[in-house]
Amino acid sequence: MLGGPSDLPLIAVGNQYRRRMRRRAKEWLGAGVVAVVVGGVMLFAPDTNPYAAELAEARRGASAFQLEVLADRRITDAEIAEARRRWRACLQDAGVDPDWAEGVSGLPVVDACYESTRAHLEELAWNMKVDPENRGLAVVIAECLQRQGFLPAGYDPTGLTMEEAVRGLLERVDMSDEDVRACFLPAAGPR
Repeated sequence: MLGGPSDLPLIAVGNQYRRRMRRRAKEWLGAGVVAVVVGGVMLFAPDTNPYAAELAEARRGASAFQLEVLADRRITDAEIAEARRRWRACLQDAGVDPDWAEGVSGLPVVDACYESTRAHLEELAWNMKVDPENRGLAVVIAECLQRQGFLPAGYDPTGLTMEEAVRGLLERVDMSDEDVRACFLPAAGPR
């Protein structure tokens, strides 16, 4: 049994090994690999999450809080609310009014608070709600507009940049129509 003074070097080595394995597991998850331990043997499989690449990208340079949010490969509304709460607290701690800072960028303190809390999470969460299969937001929005009869069935934004697709959609629809605007919200996804 470990625990005596002479066993301290063995305990320290064990702790280093566990830290190294946790770090490697985070790196593997960041690379889109899922590792499962079965009977003491680690098995690897490609990540089948349609947002695996985007999640891996979001993990690069992420804060501890962001890594915690991204660990289960999904982002909940509660986690977004917590990111916004932390952003506001960070700004207040720095003496900045969060209401004033909303939408402001280019100021070091505002940017630092944003990067450590909300960055990547909000946009990725929105994309995952609107387009859970990651087929492309323009495709999902166009399908919604087609279902509602605002776009002809032949309109296909596949292959267009998001800017080209949005410009093409806006040229064809009336954004003052509530049903049209609904297609640009998370509920517009597959039905």
